Amino acid sequence: MLSINKKDDHDINENDDISYDIRQKEYLEQVGVEFNEIYLSEESGNYSEKAADLLLSAVNALQPDVVITGATIGKFNFFNNLHFLALVDQLNCPIVIAREFTIPGVHRAKSWLMKIIHK
Repeated sequence: MLSINKKDDHDINENDDISYDIRQKEYLEQVGVEFNEIYLSEESGNYSEKAADLLLSAVNALQPDVVITGATIGKFNFFNNLHFLALVDQLNCPIVIAREFTIPGVHRAKSWLMKIIHK
C-alpha cells in the first residue's frame, strides 16, 4: 500500500486523528499489507508535473499488481489534469480511480476490529 501525504499533514494538532492514523497503519501491517508512504513537498504539491513524476517513481519502485486511488491527490484531479492523465498512461499495471474511495462496510468493520485489538 502506498500512502500519499502532504508535507504539512504531520502538523495536525488533533491527537485523536494522529492516534487513529497510527492504529490504521499498525492494523494494515498486522494483516500483512506492506505499507509505504511518500510525502508531497510544498513544491511538488503546487506543481502537477512534479507530483505526477513523484507518484510515477514511487509506483515504479514498488511494482504493485494494481493501483487503487481516489480521484484527487492533493489539489490535483486524475480526470482533468494532463500530467495525471499522462501518469495513468505510463503505469505498468491496472489502475482503478474512484471518485469517492470507500468500500462499503470496511470502515465499520475496521473500527470494530481496532476496538477488539486494542482492548
